Amino acid sequence: MPAVALHQGTKLAALTQATAYKGIQEQSTPPPHAATNRTLEMIRQAVMAYQGSLETDSAIWESIRKHTICTRVQQFLFKTIHNTLMVGDVWSHIPNFEQRGRCETCNTTESMEHILIGCTAGAAIKIWTLAEELWPYELPQWPDINLGVMIGCRTLIGPPPEEIARRPGEPPQVPMGRRGANRLLQILISESTHLIWVLRCERVIQERPHNDREAEARWFKAIN
Repeated sequence: MPAVALHQGTKLAALTQATAYKGIQEQSTPPPHAATNRTLEMIRQAVMAYQGSLETDSAIWESIRKHTICTRVQQFLFKTIHNTLMVGDVWSHIPNFEQRGRCETCNTTESMEHILIGCTAGAAIKIWTLAEELWPYELPQWPDINLGVMIGCRTLIGPPPEEIARRPGEPPQVPMGRRGANRLLQILISESTHLIWVLRCERVIQERPHNDREAEARWFKAIN
């Protein structure tokens, strides 16, 4: 049985259905696609630039499942890392909907980075301004917002006020009093990122534009 081979030392009589199923899943999990690997590397480098720690693929995937992040945002981040959302050239293969792959305002093919940061037609500029203004700390500092930081936001912890000695490869140590600040940082970025995506879909697919006042109200509701 595959599960027995994966879990050496497991007695057949003591093997549960859950353990066997987990073993089968581990054996049958396909390797990540090249696009997924590129996204993971982008996240790794963005997080490294902010906090000085190099995250593993496993740590990035585990961070998405943190209990402080709601299911809808977990699903969005998971799909974004796997590059499976309907963005850009994907629409060119769907008859009568090819126009959805381009941003008519910016006259460019849409990408996730364009939607979440650069588009002047959406609410991204307003929402990131609100998020930074709400951030109440000097340390940890507010990060430079880029696609890697947004998708990998659940691994972010602020740089410590003073260097904490640690062995190479060990994760940064988080002082007890700063855990709340780190949670707030992760929530602000994850909720803001997801809301920008939701508003974009409403604008492009449902043809429902939003003004700054409405975007601000939606953002405060999401954060609260």
